[in-house]
Amino acid sequence: MVHLGVRLAPLVPRQRLAEVVGLPEAEVAERLDELVARHWAVFHAPAPSGWTLTPDGHRELLARLATELNAAGLRAPMEAAYQRFGDMNGEVLAVCTDWQVRMTADGTLMVNDHDDGAYDSAVITRLVDLDERAGPMCDDLAALLSRFSNYRHRLGEARQRVELGDTQWIDRPLIDSFHTVWFELHEHLLATLGIERGQQAPAEGARDAAGGAVVADASSTSHTEE
Repeated sequence: MVHLGVRLAPLVPRQRLAEVVGLPEAEVAERLDELVARHWAVFHAPAPSGWTLTPDGHRELLARLATELNAAGLRAPMEAAYQRFGDMNGEVLAVCTDWQVRMTADGTLMVNDHDDGAYDSAVITRLVDLDERAGPMCDDLAALLSRFSNYRHRLGEARQRVELGDTQWIDRPLIDSFHTVWFELHEHLLATLGIERGQQAPAEGARDAAGGAVVADASSTSHTEE
């Protein structure tokens, strides 16, 4: 699981990686040492510090995930689940984008200064609706592979914090914000199916480009800011 965790959350502190994989930090440290010893991962000291997979480590992970998927006969169900995810992906990116920027009366974009409570409330309502729809999808994923079992809780936790007024949980990097967890779920699905992000289906790539004008790169920033 730590091997996969480095793919999902590269260049993060060990404590953060332990949160992602749901294991004690001491066990994560031991597994990271094993990955480094096998030349499957490397530690980067300059900020942002953390671990990334080596090319060999990336190939080994994909091979193991493919073996697991095929042995269980789950490729078709996982591909169907990935389609369900893709159907919502553009909406999530659009919500995050609309939280960060807004359209002015003359049709230009400006940074959202959050002075318009009605506008922000409408964006949060869309986020809540997305979480409601994502929950059953996450449950179905967990029924297929138990390593997907924490996503519904983590998305729901971010949503609850937002509803309580802590809006950094919409899209702030390096915490389990809604966008951070959603991006990680996307990476988890891509890794499970052996799809590189640049090899996504054209329709999905178009959704990312259209819906993520501001936050499309925030997913990578989520591992490098702070």
